[in-house]
Amino acid sequence: MNRRGQYSLIAAMLLAVVLVGTTVITYSVIRNFSIEGQPQVLSAVDEINFALRQILGYTVGQYSSVLKVTANREFAYSEAEKFLVSGLDYVARMHPDWGLSLRLENLTLEIKWFTSRTYSLGKARVSYDLPSLGIFNVAYETSCKLGVEVLNVMVGRDSNTTRLLVTVDERDEPLITLGRENFKFYRYWQANTTWVPNFPNSITAFANGTYVVEIPSGIDPEAFVVEVQDERGLCVIASSYSRYTINLSWESLRTSAENYVDISSDVDGYPDKGTHSNFNALKSKDNVFDTLTEAGFLAKKGTFNKQTEVTTQEITGVGFRPKAVIFWWISQASTGLYNSIRMGYGFATEYDGSCQNLGVAFASDDNVGNSNTGRRRSETYSIIILSNGNPTLAAQGKVTRFTADGFVIEWNTISDNKYIIHYIALGGPELVNAKAGTFTLPTSPSLDVTNVGFKPDFLMFLWTFTEQPDSNTANAEIGIGFAVSPSKRGAIVACARDGQSKTDTYRQQRTDSCILLLNPTSGQQDAIVDFTDFLPNGFKLNIIDAPSSQTPIFYLALKGGNYDVGSFNSPTSTGIQQITTVGFQPALVMLATQGQAASNSIGSSAEMAFGAATSPTEKGFIWFEDPDNQGTSDNAMETATDRVIQWRDRTGSNSFTLRGSADFVSFLSNGFKLQWSNVESQAKQIIYVAFGGNNYELDLEAQWTIYSQNVTTAELCIYADVSVATEPLMVDVWHNETWVPVILNLINGWNNVSVIQYLNSSTFTIRFKGFNEVSDSIQDYWRIDALLLRILPTIDLYETMRGETIIIELLQNGTLRWLGENLRIKTQAKPIPPIPIKGIHVFETINGVEREVPFQIEEWASEYRVPLSLANNMSVFSNRHMIVFPVNPNVTKVVIWWDGRDTAKQTPLAYEHNYAITIGSNYKRINNGIVELTVKWPSSGCGKFTAELKKGSTIIATTDFMRVNNAYACWGHSAPSIPVIGPVRAVLNHEVEWPNGVANCPNFYAHIVLTLPVNATYYTYQLRYLFLKSQDRPRTISDLCPMSITSSSGGLAAY
Repeated sequence: MNRRGQYSLIAAMLLAVVLVGTTVITYSVIRNFSIEGQPQVLSAVDEINFALRQILGYTVGQYSSVLKVTANREFAYSEAEKFLVSGLDYVARMHPDWGLSLRLENLTLEIKWFTSRTYSLGKARVSYDLPSLGIFNVAYETSCKLGVEVLNVMVGRDSNTTRLLVTVDERDEPLITLGRENFKFYRYWQANTTWVPNFPNSITAFANGTYVVEIPSGIDPEAFVVEVQDERGLCVIASSYSRYTINLSWESLRTSAENYVDISSDVDGYPDKGTHSNFNALKSKDNVFDTLTEAGFLAKKGTFNKQTEVTTQEITGVGFRPKAVIFWWISQASTGLYNSIRMGYGFATEYDGSCQNLGVAFASDDNVGNSNTGRRRSETYSIIILSNGNPTLAAQGKVTRFTADGFVIEWNTISDNKYIIHYIALGGPELVNAKAGTFTLPTSPSLDVTNVGFKPDFLMFLWTFTEQPDSNTANAEIGIGFAVSPSKRGAIVACARDGQSKTDTYRQQRTDSCILLLNPTSGQQDAIVDFTDFLPNGFKLNIIDAPSSQTPIFYLALKGGNYDVGSFNSPTSTGIQQITTVGFQPALVMLATQGQAASNSIGSSAEMAFGAATSPTEKGFIWFEDPDNQGTSDNAMETATDRVIQWRDRTGSNSFTLRGSADFVSFLSNGFKLQWSNVESQAKQIIYVAFGGNNYELDLEAQWTIYSQNVTTAELCIYADVSVATEPLMVDVWHNETWVPVILNLINGWNNVSVIQYLNSSTFTIRFKGFNEVSDSIQDYWRIDALLLRILPTIDLYETMRGETIIIELLQNGTLRWLGENLRIKTQAKPIPPIPIKGIHVFETINGVEREVPFQIEEWASEYRVPLSLANNMSVFSNRHMIVFPVNPNVTKVVIWWDGRDTAKQTPLAYEHNYAITIGSNYKRINNGIVELTVKWPSSGCGKFTAELKKGSTIIATTDFMRVNNAYACWGHSAPSIPVIGPVRAVLNHEVEWPNGVANCPNFYAHIVLTLPVNATYYTYQLRYLFLKSQDRPRTISDLCPMSITSSSGGLAAY
């Protein structure tokens, strides 16, 4: 039984249940909604007609959902018609007093998919009677349609976008109400050969129905498939391409050994410079990239979940040894919006042989009559998690050591929750020193901090108030500040009074100071501190407004690298915003805001948002708001990893509406780029902190272990994406103890270069090196998909078959095969969409004339090792199918084209054949009109599995298959099967046996697949040995002969 068909049917029926449920809810609303003042007859007719329009929309959605998974139009139509009839039955029962009866007169369903202009359409004619109102034979016709057109594609430096026109109904009216969730791109995942849905990062809708949609990364902008679904459940699947063109070059084809890279190396004795994001991604061409990043100043944004036991926790995956880590968190184990506030910040550094840890925390309870708020700070722990506003300590952790790939945290006073912790790891050769420390802010007008141990280039500050370390204290306060120079600084502070009958909360944000203190018992200003200068051993502060009491302040001091602190205003319209005031290309950006317009004044309500990003996929933020003047406290907090900054506003009881939301797009040579999806009518001030380097270098090696005897050609093949880099990426080869340049500038796509002259040892080593390695202030990165060393041996298989018809197999992933070997493709292979098999056609240009040619679509199992049958034309092309077509030297181009209409019929060229099949008691014979292939076995007992090839009355060759330890395989207990007979080839399949086993080689089997192509004078074979339970059954093989050929022709060749 075809279980995939079962599951597809179940999925479609499940959707039908959901759609029926939606229809019931819709009609219930219609039924219970009365329109006063209208005549009853008109109201009844309008209500019925509206219900009919709605249910037709759901019916087309049902039709398209079933067709998408089955490709069976008759079945999909039947299910949709039943769905519509059940809907009509429900409409009839909406008002029993009307006596409504409905009759479906006609239903038309039509789909055209997998092209650049697609649609799903439904038309229905229904007649009905309303006897109680004296109305009979009302005829009503309605239609619904969803159309999508791919207008164009824009390939950009940082992202790729497409313009899609979306229309509804037969008048093609624009539809502008769709969101990200209504667009689903299909990405072909090479690892498991399946199509995986990806939602776009952003969309922009225009009044004419045009959407500018950002194509998700990893999807070819020139060849994509996108599914669009509207609120009614109607969906269409559009494709930017509807044909697959193959231009054939009839060069001498050689069997090749494709060797993907083995390991990284260090043959020259110098340490690597730079990092790999995923070295294993280089070992296959699968659109999964290894990002090579220049070393200098290194930064990594990441997250981890806190352990639930009092023990150590090692955080890995940073990619380098950090020198400092910045933490931020709220007390939640999953992303999203939550009531109450429990949050904090912390530092950890390694300086002078020991680790320093500093942390601050803030808590405020939700839904309490008297406010319950508290704070805590620690000079021992960099992560402090509070469980309530009393406050009560839930967990605390400290970094005890840094490793080559991360850091180790020791947890104390642990909780049972796996809270999300955001972190930024800082390191690299340019970051010379990092130290976390503390000082006491005096009541005097200035302060020199001189115990840092070096002259910093950057400072970050944390504080609460005057409490002793590691003590739980009522009244919450928390603040963060930054300083680079006397003109580049910023600070944010928030506080919430404890025990108030109405919440009493405050906030302040300034860009002319680096430390701000509020008195958490009153909300009044307690201190304003500005930055003056860096000192040889620390830094100098200007105390503009001295605190009422000495107050401890935590600092993080960094030396080495580039830093900038500034501010910008959020935009008032969605879209891209570029911040270009940084002065260098950052490796990290941090953003902080209270979601307010620029002001130095103290404001009501405590609010703070903080986030950071090191790449488009490495980002995250936290936010909280504790509104002022609430009789019952009503506050919230949020954490996420899909945005770099976001804030909300309380708009009602337990309701916090999204106000501003930005995603990180990329770094620029002098700043960074954001994508805003939510904005306010008034711009809000955001403080930014940028981190970068002064000089970035790349020097990374990769190595192969090779066998280089009898090699005539060797090519180094590198698939690269260098579109975002500002400098060339070079490739050198290690030869005779020195580096030899072979590629001076990698380009997008495949880069191939001959390296045969360098294959003089058992290893082959290359290195990637940046073109500019001196005073390079821009940290570049390059994406590499595959490192391949293609070695071509001396045997030239095609030369032996010059002029013959050969059979090409096109797999779902775009691979072209001949005789089990992948053909060389000079452009990137494009996967075949999940199109209905019945709509596929093959055209060839033969001697300059294009015409449709025979082909067949086969279904295989076990990764194309076991043939099953010709593919069912009522199915969808998948990773079990291959398109098989013949070519010869007269063919210069092949076009695979598909008809995306639901009414498409399979061409007879895909299944009609002229093979003659003869089956006897001990043989099976296949004749293609030129040669005859006979497979023989004994009439009784066990004997060899033998194939005989004959042309006319002349036997060309006789072959005995599978001899192991001087014992030939037996045909077994069943006759060989011929599961595939089509216009292009016949396929014979059999598993042979050794009834008494193979001496000294237990549990041994073999599998044989033979094909006889059309118009060919040869047959092909595919042989496999099968070893069962190999791990505990030792074997000795002294004789192994896959095939033994007896030939009557001196020109026979077998490979």
